[in-house]
Order: sequence, then C-alpha cells, then structure tokens
Amino acid sequence: MNSEKNKLTVLEAYTRDVGRGIARIDNETMEKLGLSKGNIMEIKGKRRTVARCLSPLTGSQLVVERMQLEQARKQMHKTHFEEKNNSKTGFDWTGRDPESYKVPFGSIRIDGLTRNNAGIAIGDAVLVKKIQSTIAEKVLVAPLESIPPIDERYLADALESIPMTKGDNVMIPYFGGRLTFQVVDTEPPDDIVIDQKTIFTIMNKNTNSVHIMSSFGYSINHIDSEKLTKLKTDVEQCEKELSAKQDEIKNVTRKMLKENHKMEDIHKFLNSNRNESLISTFQKLLNMYRQYVTELEAATSRK
Repeated sequence: MNSEKNKLTVLEAYTRDVGRGIARIDNETMEKLGLSKGNIMEIKGKRRTVARCLSPLTGSQLVVERMQLEQARKQMHKTHFEEKNNSKTGFDWTGRDPESYKVPFGSIRIDGLTRNNAGIAIGDAVLVKKIQSTIAEKVLVAPLESIPPIDERYLADALESIPMTKGDNVMIPYFGGRLTFQVVDTEPPDDIVIDQKTIFTIMNKNTNSVHIMSSFGYSINHIDSEKLTKLKTDVEQCEKELSAKQDEIKNVTRKMLKENHKMEDIHKFLNSNRNESLISTFQKLLNMYRQYVTELEAATSRK
C-alpha cells in the first residue's frame, strides 16, 4: 500500500452523518484508492476502525445541511466524546457559502465518534484502504454509562447498516439523548456491518454477566414444563407489545419532523405519558425474563 496515496487529512463530518459510521471522500481520491460509494473502508490512526465510504454532498444537499446544522446547534447535547476545545484545523461552518462545505482533495470527513475510535482529532492524518466486511450474526456490547432497561433488538434497528469492529464505541439515540456502548466481541470475529437480524447482547457492568433479553437461545429439550412454557409465551407477548409501541413512537416522530414541528414539541411528545407506558413495558419485560431465566436455571440444575 502506498502510504502517501492512502494518507488523508481529517475534517469535521456533515451534521447528517453524525453517528452513522460514514466517511466522506472526494470523488477523485475515491477513484485513486479504488473505492466506490458504499464500500467499507479501514481508517487507521492511533488505532484502527471502519466506516462506510460515501461521496461528498451535492449543492442542494449542502443547503439542507446548513439548515440542519443551525437547528442542531440550538438542540445540541454534549456527550463525553465531544472534543474539549475547538481545533484551529476544524471546519468553520458559520457564515460560509454552501459550496465551501465540500470535501477538499486528499481529505476525509468523519464524526467525533469515528475520530475517537481511530484515536485521532481534526487536522490529523489517517491511512485508509478498502476492506471486506461481513454481516454480523451476534454482537456483544458493554454500556459505558448507566442505562435503563432496553430491548436489545432496538440496537440492531438503531445501528442498521453501520460498520464496526471489536473495540469500537457506538451510540444509539434514546428518548432525546444517546446511549453509549463499546463493542466487546462479534460473531464472526471480523469487520462487520449490522442488519436487523443481528442479535445484540448487553453485558451487565455490575456482575460481568450477560443478559440475553430477546433471543431465547437456551435449549429446553428436556425442560419444557408448563410453567416455563407460559413464562416464555408471556415474554414473547410483551415483546410484541413493546415492538408495536416503538413503531408507533417512531412513526409519529417521523411525521412531526416531516411536518416541521418545533423540536420543543417533539421533545414533549417523547416525554409524554405514551412513552411512560413504553418504559413500563421495558420494565415488565425485564422482570418477566428474569423470572424465566431463574426458573430455567433451576430446572437445569435439577437435570
């Protein structure tokens, strides 16, 4: 690999790309590196991470980008991955003509999360190359902060199509904020891309044990008592109710965004009584599943 040809200067990501595992490279550089739109690429700084390669935004997309940025600044929530100070090499979006938002030759636009995963900052140089990836079957993640009870299937939905590798940090939107996890292990153990069939498991930080809330991966060949069967049925019904509530909230939120409702109104909706019932369902699911696992383990020990 020609290290000079593959060396790119890091710039800030477009607002729309934040948290999506996207790297924007100018078309000429993409051609020289043998990259095409949608390819998965390695980004190597102090450590190695992966991202999806995309072309720069068009002129009309840049106009929308600027509007989104102005809205995002009003609603911005800091995370512990936000850089502590503004680098002089950062891209200043304020008062600039949309055409100046393009990706200069020999540069790469990536967000703060990807920069953190690669161990670099704005203005640093990184080495990039095209790589092969596989669809993730299973992913084990550890929360980097205190989290509420959460259906792990939501992670697959929130992270769909995002590339990642072991050791990466990932963030998912959650009730107006974000939850942060670290990828502990993957199956297969390669560079992976998430799809809706990917099974996520969240590691419990306090006990280092693993809670598998939705996969029902335990064999019950000889442990099919009526009580366990009923518990499993109850959990599955609760999961269906939870999925329906999630879909309802997503659909209403998307409709409000499309109709240009104020962010204040959207936040009020996300904190409404309707969503309190969603939290209640989360808790109900967790408690039911804990009972299921306890009974199953007890039955197993009697074998």
